[in-house]
Amino acid sequence: MQQLIVSHHALGCYDYNRLDFRRSTKDGEVYFLEMNPLPGLHPSESDLAIEAMAAGIDYDTMVNMVLYEAIKRYSKNSIYKDIFSPSKIKNIVDLVESKKKELDSSGRIEEYNMIN
Repeated sequence: MQQLIVSHHALGCYDYNRLDFRRSTKDGEVYFLEMNPLPGLHPSESDLAIEAMAAGIDYDTMVNMVLYEAIKRYSKNSIYKDIFSPSKIKNIVDLVESKKKELDSSGRIEEYNMIN
């Protein structure tokens, strides 16, 4: 897990990406193949949507979680302060915070952390 997080940050990614690894059948080593910084978000066919659904996170909430992390990052920039004012993002924040509490209370907050 730590290798994935380090790779994500080392490659300059934000919010989500797809890292492809393969384990060799000959030596058992895990090899990094590629990184996709903007993998698909198809509701039923993309890896992220499938993984989110398996974690109990519906598609709309997953998209809002990704959006929420971007808003948190960009709202610190004075250029975007008015665009991402608390009143304008209230619904997104409420939805994501509610889902985070639900995941935390069920001992599954790691699923949120994996996505973000």
